[in-house]
Amino acid sequence: MSEDDFICAACDPEKHTLTCSLCHVVKTLRHFREDQRRKNDKTARVRCNTCARCIVCDRNYINDFSRFAPGERYCLQCKSCTCAVCEKSLPTNRFSHAQLHHKSDNTQNSHLRCKACHTCAGCKEDKPAREFNGNANQCRACVSANMPIKCDACNTERPRQLFDIDNVKNASRVARADSLVCLPCKANGYSPKDTTSYACAVCGPRGHLKFDKKGAPSCTDCVYTHACCCGCSQWKRGSEEGWTKKDLENHRQLQTRLLCRACQNRGLTTRDTALHKCEACKKDLARNAFDGQRLKDKSKKEKAGAVYTLVCEACATKEKTLIAKLTHSTRLCTCKHRQPLGHEQKCRLYPNGYAGDNKMSLADLRFLKFRPSHVKKYNIP
Repeated sequence: MSEDDFICAACDPEKHTLTCSLCHVVKTLRHFREDQRRKNDKTARVRCNTCARCIVCDRNYINDFSRFAPGERYCLQCKSCTCAVCEKSLPTNRFSHAQLHHKSDNTQNSHLRCKACHTCAGCKEDKPAREFNGNANQCRACVSANMPIKCDACNTERPRQLFDIDNVKNASRVARADSLVCLPCKANGYSPKDTTSYACAVCGPRGHLKFDKKGAPSCTDCVYTHACCCGCSQWKRGSEEGWTKKDLENHRQLQTRLLCRACQNRGLTTRDTALHKCEACKKDLARNAFDGQRLKDKSKKEKAGAVYTLVCEACATKEKTLIAKLTHSTRLCTCKHRQPLGHEQKCRLYPNGYAGDNKMSLADLRFLKFRPSHVKKYNIP
């Protein structure tokens, strides 16, 4: 045995070692206080000078170890801490050692996070504090995945899940000029190469992929089910107007004319969809309300630069009936002022003043004013 084996710990602290009960590091006696060096019981807790500093508040209690919780590296004042994420006051053992160790260092840990808040609320995975932004409850990967992206077609912000992954990657490349198009807009015919809206006469604006050719009036979804009425120039569904598939096919390929039910009820035909004005009743009527010969005569007169009075069949019949009355000694109104609301007692049209059936009211007489020749001949007021 050498002489060094008989030197006591008080004379040479560097020759003797102790194991700290808290950090479990074997250190020489000079790293322990005098009262800690004299503990010979192996079960006794020994605290080194490094562990005399609280890992939470960073205060040094080298002269008073009673300030520490038994067997812990934090003081009694820091026995509970507040989590910056869930905002709960929790015991210190609910926090990781790294969180408490760097609590006072704002450059490394500005927000204290408990062990439960290390679980991401999005992906439900346990992740270190560096994977979170401040006091966020979701990790950076989930925040980036849930961040909305603006669609260039509909000009609205949508979740990242509504975009194609390849489209997002290609749009971020500098060498490519792809636009961001969400999946609903992509299904509506838009593409990253062209986000311009083209009008469909039936369903409204759509993307270029929904049209067979440039300038088409309707998209591919509507061209086989709808057609344009030649009377009102509106697009109607074929099943609602009684058009068969053959009618729609001929309309699409051979440009045949189709007429909706509303226009058919008005009297329009595929040969003539124009409205003609009756000079007697002042109504715009369809072709079938007039005599065909009268329409031909009007066309000839207009080409020759002459004036022609066009009358519908109903008004022509009424005109003929009234003229027949006038030619058979019809009793006309003889009132001095010709008032339509009532007749004078001396008037022939007075209810009890003159007997007979061949009477004509002032309203019927004025109906004939649409022809200038009747006004002069029958002295119509």
